[in-house]
Amino acid sequence: LEMVETKSVRHATLFSLGGAAVVAFVLLLLVVPIFGSEFQPAIELGMILLPGATAVGIAVVLSSTIAGRGKPVYSLYSALVVTPVTLVLYAWLIPWLDATGIASCLGKFANPYWSVMPGESGRRQTRC
Repeated sequence: LEMVETKSVRHATLFSLGGAAVVAFVLLLLVVPIFGSEFQPAIELGMILLPGATAVGIAVVLSSTIAGRGKPVYSLYSALVVTPVTLVLYAWLIPWLDATGIASCLGKFANPYWSVMPGESGRRQTRC
């Protein structure tokens, strides 16, 4: 069972990083030629969102692994901690930084697993 979990996390990581590289390539080289110079600001915002979106792809698999080991309540706990922090950051950063503020909030705090339980991803767990 642990081998399957390890492989699934490894594959999710590889696909997420590969997808992020493709999206970065599209953002940098194709957005302006296809959509025009009016969409230049979208490149910066997309690059800010890209690490968070990549982490979400990996975290979904890690969260499923934790739920599959009989601890689905951890997802609830992390959401209860991260959601208020994210809302406060939205209220603080959006008026100050406009679209860049919300993109930085989403990129860093939209992923409860990485925000609240960073040690869980590297720690081996045993079945209870």
